[in-house]
Amino acid sequence: TALGSLLQARGLVYVTAPGPPSRVYGLHIKSGSRQWEFKSPVPSAALADLAGPAYSSSTGHARAVFLAYNAPGPAGGPGGVSNSSSWLQAVDVDRGSGMWRSQPLQQVQLQQLELHRGTLLAMPAAADALYGFNYSDGALLWTQRRRFCSTPSPVAESYGGQLVLASSCDGPLELAVMGAETGTMYWEGWQVPDAAMPIGNCTWVSVVDGSIVFGCSCSIHGRGKHRSSR
Repeated sequence: TALGSLLQARGLVYVTAPGPPSRVYGLHIKSGSRQWEFKSPVPSAALADLAGPAYSSSTGHARAVFLAYNAPGPAGGPGGVSNSSSWLQAVDVDRGSGMWRSQPLQQVQLQQLELHRGTLLAMPAAADALYGFNYSDGALLWTQRRRFCSTPSPVAESYGGQLVLASSCDGPLELAVMGAETGTMYWEGWQVPDAAMPIGNCTWVSVVDGSIVFGCSCSIHGRGKHRSSR
């Protein structure tokens, strides 16, 4: 079985087999022995991504990891397009048992899943929307329907209770800052420093000491010259 994503916590390493049928294994780091195996409740579902772990506020111990699933549906659209669906699943890291399962997103194929404080950030393969889920019960908190940069990971950087994202990977780069819990867009766009105009090949966004850092190929003074700029 091909192995996919990998996380580590509580003396275990969590390894996925995307499937279908998909599996998640909790393996002891030192011995490699298997402590538990979690099977998808939907045999036809494929595992898209793994995020976490989330930690208990009272004990500080890892409590859960989170899975994003995609499943095909019956052909129902023009030309037999599949009515596929996606959902999230929380798994207890000690027992390997399911904790909650979110309501499905219809006609969506998720690709990336990230945990930012108490919000699970999910992005579809089309990179044309973002979904914010409550990590404690899987409730959908908000949806932002617009294009964001989906690769390379991460989709977003956390800064306080805010998310810093790039809305284009090809250029010109657009930045967006939004609330993780509410999905509220605080601001977007940016002012080009000096005469450097980004034209493409932009990196993903990082937040360092309160500053947003990224790199792009730029055209300087409209002369067609290019260089890397931050």
